[in-house]
Amino acid sequence: MVNGYRPAAHLQKLAQPREAPTVIAQALIAAQRVAADRQDAHQSPRRRPPSPVALVHMTTCEPHPSAIEAAVVLVSPERTWALAFRLEHISNRWLATTMRLV
Repeated sequence: MVNGYRPAAHLQKLAQPREAPTVIAQALIAAQRVAADRQDAHQSPRRRPPSPVALVHMTTCEPHPSAIEAAVVLVSPERTWALAFRLEHISNRWLATTMRLV
């Protein structure tokens, strides 16, 4: 999604239905931010074409048995981002309820 390999709408099935529009909107914002940074870097004559965004660190916590929260550090040559998200165990599935890229 952030690297452009999957559309943000792919999260529809992976998000809690009532939270899906917000999660998808945040995914679109994240993808647009990454694309904008890549566009800026690509226009510079000294830079190489942008490489994929990579996960370099992840911290998780379990605020209660049916929820997991994670903070992730993502990097590319152009920038570093923090991504926070929450998954909740609902109907025998782990579903995203929140996602924010900073």
